Parts: sequence; structure tokens; C-alpha cells
Amino acid sequence: MPKRVTQKQLDRRTAKASESRAQLCGLLAAIVESSEDAIVSKNLNGIITSWNTAAQHIFGYTEVEAVGKPITILIPPELHDTEDKILEKLKAGERIEHYETIRVTKTGKRVDVSLTISPIKDSSGKITGFSKIARDITKQKLAEGALRASEEKLRVAYQAANIGTFEWNIQTGVNTWTPELEAMYGLPPGGFGGTQTDFENLVHPEDRPRVVELIEGALTTGQSTRGEWRVLWPDGSIHWIAGRWQVFMDASGEPSRMVGVNGDVTERKLAEEALRENEQRLRLAAQAGRMYSFEWDVRTGAVVRSPEYVTVLGATEQLRSTHRQFVDKIHPDDRSRFTATISALTPDNPTGIVTFRVVNPNGGLVWLRSSGHGIFDNQGRLRRVIGMVADVTDLKLAEEKLRASEERLRLAQWAARIGTFDLNMRTGVNVWTPETEAMYGLPPGTFGGTLAAFENLIHPDDRERMIDLTRDMVRTGQPVEGEWRVVWPDGSVRWIAGRGQVLMDEYGEPSRMLGVNLDITERKRAEETLAGMTRKLIESQEKDRARIGRDLHDDINQRLALLAVKIDQMRHNPRVSVAQFRSRLGEVRDRISEVASEVQSISHQLHSPQLEILGIVGAIRSLCKEYAAGQKVTIDFTHDDVPENVAPDISLCLFRVLQEALHNAVKHSNVRHYEVRLGCSENALHLTVSDRGTGFDAEAAMRSEGLGLVSMRERVRLVDGTIAIESSLMGGTAINVRVPFTSETRAERCVS
Repeated sequence: MPKRVTQKQLDRRTAKASESRAQLCGLLAAIVESSEDAIVSKNLNGIITSWNTAAQHIFGYTEVEAVGKPITILIPPELHDTEDKILEKLKAGERIEHYETIRVTKTGKRVDVSLTISPIKDSSGKITGFSKIARDITKQKLAEGALRASEEKLRVAYQAANIGTFEWNIQTGVNTWTPELEAMYGLPPGGFGGTQTDFENLVHPEDRPRVVELIEGALTTGQSTRGEWRVLWPDGSIHWIAGRWQVFMDASGEPSRMVGVNGDVTERKLAEEALRENEQRLRLAAQAGRMYSFEWDVRTGAVVRSPEYVTVLGATEQLRSTHRQFVDKIHPDDRSRFTATISALTPDNPTGIVTFRVVNPNGGLVWLRSSGHGIFDNQGRLRRVIGMVADVTDLKLAEEKLRASEERLRLAQWAARIGTFDLNMRTGVNVWTPETEAMYGLPPGTFGGTLAAFENLIHPDDRERMIDLTRDMVRTGQPVEGEWRVVWPDGSVRWIAGRGQVLMDEYGEPSRMLGVNLDITERKRAEETLAGMTRKLIESQEKDRARIGRDLHDDINQRLALLAVKIDQMRHNPRVSVAQFRSRLGEVRDRISEVASEVQSISHQLHSPQLEILGIVGAIRSLCKEYAAGQKVTIDFTHDDVPENVAPDISLCLFRVLQEALHNAVKHSNVRHYEVRLGCSENALHLTVSDRGTGFDAEAAMRSEGLGLVSMRERVRLVDGTIAIESSLMGGTAINVRVPFTSETRAERCVS
């Protein structure tokens, strides 16, 4: 039989359990108070019920100040809606983990926090509140921001210096390149294969053996190595790369890693090639008599020149002069550069080249390019300079004209939003101008350079049609035109109009495709806006026709039918007295007057004769009076003295705008008092309709599908006027219209 437990034993066990729970609660309390994270609890209504020491350190409120207050004291106003959604999830039993957001301290300071929020449940599983752990991650966010900034600075530095880096793990064979290095080899980000063989395949075939030999030498010696080579881009163009790398050995002396940098030196190589071409031009110039030689004795200052000097500088020039005399002929802006080039001559660097301007005897400027070689004595002192001077005036003027012409063309294309392209049908290389790239939402130099790259930029719905158009152009050789949409990287859609022409070679085969593109997005949007306006106007006309039809059928027609019945009754009831007949006849007359009044009201809505009879001031005064009586509102109308001969189209515009403005005000403002003012300046009429009602978001309303504000704007635009709508929620509304006078009306002066 089981052993019976006495009451005393039960009491002892209960006391022990209570003691354990107390110890556990004390331990938990100690953990909460010693935590570096804010631990806060709140009830279902969002009222703070507990607050630890870390919460006071982070948010600045003491426990006494915080407990009993709503949790919203910590939440920025713009995040209240988000917090309401989080509260709904918590009440549904969900747990929020590591949610990063912003909280506000007692002093108003905003801190970054990471929140973990859990529902608190009683023994029955019912949610009674929420426990929140908040960790201050401000320093973490600052560190992350600093890291991103540092990485961005390094990336920008790489881009600015046109440098890329690599790291080759020799043991695993993995070769890691930065995006800048991939771009240097004409590859998209992530386009490098990742092996040393992939790199070697990118090197120009004529330079590949030499580069492989340099790498093998570095692997053998471990010495820092450098070299220059050409690479072939996917588009077929050739670029020059300068590289430097270092091999690192492992503990056993075997090569383990190679780390290095590459730089694009294409521009330098092109410049060197241009220099060689210039030297060739100088030789040709010497043969043509546009160069002369010189010798300068530094100690005496005497300069002796060859006879060609007279041809270059002028017939009155002397072949012999002093160095000082020649320097005085140099243009003041170039003089310091000329003398600095001479000062830079050393025994180790004895040659200098400088281009400068010289004033000839006629006062004109001649561009000269001087290449001199210094001769030094045993003490390193400059004794003589010999060299050649070439007249490069024509070259400088041609370069200047070319730059000016290219700039004018670039500005013209930019202003007209025109871009050009040139597709080599044999190589597949498609060259775009920067203006064309910008038209497709691409930064300069980022176009893929192929026909396929262009086709991929076209909107999917237009792509097949454009491919067929291109095929037809290649097949027929005839110029074609087309319009298509393109999708920009940001997801927006633009419209392009293009014209292309295929050029054939001597064998009748297509060799090149030339063309221009034009951004017609604004024109397309205008067409869409016009189409939308037309649709809205048609819908409005149909609504007006339906309304007038209902009014005529349901009201006027029925009332006329009743009058016909009444008259018929009078006609078939001859026994009535004369007095009764007159009374009934009076009733018929009154009903007919009412119907006539209703018909007149409907016709006034369609066309008000008051403008022609009363003029703009009288018509607006009458409209305000009638509208106020019909809508049971108050309209205060004030005006300045305006010309009597306001053009009919301007009068009708202001009259219709006022009708629409009053209709909208009565419908939406929630007030019963409105102000209308017709004023004038020397050159324009001004109409203002205002109220102090609930107001609205004017920009959102102008973008909406409603026709009222749009029709007002279009009416004003048609008379060359402007309309400004000033409104804010609970701040009232003011519609200000300004319409310039016509030439006939300007003769009449407004008198305020």
C-alpha cells in the first residue's frame, strides 16, 4: 500500500514550494534589474506596468514617471499607425522578434532600438499583457553607417583612380576580382569566371605568353612584379592594363596567395600614341618649312635660330637675339610655364617640351611647340639648350574648332533630346552617344554595345514588333521609322521615336546601321491626357443629356400631362360656375408658369443669356443671387469697376468657372457662406471664390479622375489664363483665376 502523507508533511512541502517560487521570482527580478536591455511590460491598453533600471538609462524616465503612462510616450508620432498594427499581431498571439525601429527619450532624443515583444498569458492561456525587451542599437547603427561610408569611399576611390584588385588562392585555384576590375576587362559585375585560366584568356593573344612568363617568374621568386598588356573586350575593342602583384609563400615556402592591383592605362597609351603622331606631324611640318631649330648659350644668353624662324614669326624677325628678348615675346599667360619647363631640366631629365603662344610683329598670336635638350657641365650646371620649335597654330585652331563643334552638337542633341547610334553589322558593335544612353535611363558608358542589348531595353509588348522592323530594314535596305516604349532601370516607362538606315557595302551586303532616337514621352503623355480629357468630356455630356432627359421626362413631361388632364376635365365639365372656372384657369396658369420657370432654369444651365444682356458683372451678380436662393446659402459678391467690353470667351470662361466653383463649394465645404470677388489689374481680370470650410488636398484632387477641377483648368488655359487653388484640410479653400485682357479690352483701364 502507498504510504499515507500527513497534513504536516503537505504543509511543509507547500512552504518549501512557496519558498522556491519566491527565490525564483527574486532571481528573475535580479536578472531583469541587472539586464543592459530595457525590459518593459504593458497591459492590453498599452499602459506601462513594469520598468527596469536599463529602461530608465535608455529612455530617461524613472520607474515612477513611466509606470501608469501609455507606451506611446516612447513612440514618435509618425510611427503610431505602425505600432497599432504590431499591437493587433500581439493580441492575436504572435511574437515580434528583433524588430528595429525608433524610440523617443524623455528629452526628445531619438534612439535606434531592437525590440522583442511577447504576449503575457495567464494560467488559462488568456493574453493579459505584453513583455517588451528593447536593446539600444544606436552605436551599432552608427558603426554600420560608418562601415558603409568607408566602403563607399574606397569604392569611389577605386572608381576615381580606375583601379581594380584581385586575390588568387593558388592552392584552391580561386581568383577573386572586384567589380571595378571586372569592368576594366569589359565584364559585367560577376561576369569573371574566377580562375587564372579565365584571366589569361582575356589577355590579347600577342601579349599572353609574356604575361604568363611574368606570373611564373613571380611564383618562382616571390618578388613583386609589374607589367603592361592589352585585353580584348567582348565588344572587340582593345584596352591597355598595367598590373602589379605580390606572391605570398606558406610555411613550407610554397606559393599560397597572389594579391595585386590593375589599372586601366588606355588613356595614357593613347596619349603616347598621340604624342608619336604629333612628332610625326612635327617632322612633316619641318619638311614643309613650318619648323626651325635653335641653340641657346645659357652663359651669354645668346640665341641663334635657323632661317625658318623668319617664316614662322614674320619677315622682320632677326635670327639672332637674346633669351630675354624672346621670353618677352611670349604671351604673359604662358610665360611662367615656359620658364618652369627650362627650370625642370636636369642631367637626369635633360629634355623638355612646352607649348606656348608668341606675339608676332603684327600683334597676332602664333602657337609654338618647343622641344629642347639641355647640355650640362661636370658640376651639373646647364650650359646649352638645343632643339626644335614647330608652328602648331593650325593644329590648335583645328582642335579648338573641333571642340566647339562637338560641344555645339552635344548641346543641340541635349536640347532636342536626340541621341544617335552606329551599329557595325559585321562586328555587332553598337555605339551609342551619351544622349542615347540617357534616353534609355543608362549612365554614360553603361550600354551593352550590341543589338541584343538594345532589344532587351525595349518594353516586352513592343519588342517583337521592333525586331521585325529591324529585320525589314536589313532585308530591304530602306529607311524605317517607329515608336516604342522602353523600361528604365527604375521601372518607369518612356516613349522613343526612332529612324534608322542600313548602309550596304560594295557587294550589296549590309555593313552599318545608322540612326537617331528621340524621346517623345512628353508628347505621348500629352496625347494620353488629351484622350482622357476627351473621354471625360464625352462622359460629362452624356451625363448632362441623361440628367436633362430625366428632368424633362420625369418632371416637366409629367407636369404637362397633369395640366392636359386638368384642362380636359374643365372642358368636359360645363356645369361649373364662371368663378370656379376662373379659379381653375388661374391654377392652370400658375402650373404653366412653374413649368416655364423650370424650363428656363434648365436652359440657363446650358446657356445663360445674362452674359449677353447684363455683361460679366451683372451676370455674376445674378448667378450669385439665384444660386444663393436656390441652395439656401449666403454669397457675398464684390467687384471693382471692370471694362464693359470684356471678350465673350473670357466672360463665358469666368462664368462657367464660377458655376463649377460654387457647385463644388456647396457640395464639399460644409459651410453656408461664400465670397466671390471680381477684380482687375491693368492687364488682367481676377476672379476669386473662397470659403472657410473643410478644405481638401488640392494636388491630389487635380490628379484625380474628377472632371470639375480639370474642366476649370482647361477652360482657363484656353483663354491663356492661370488658375491657382489654395486649400488645406480644415483651412478653407480659395480658387484664384487670372485671365489677361484681349487686345481690344486692354484699351479700357480698370479703376480700383
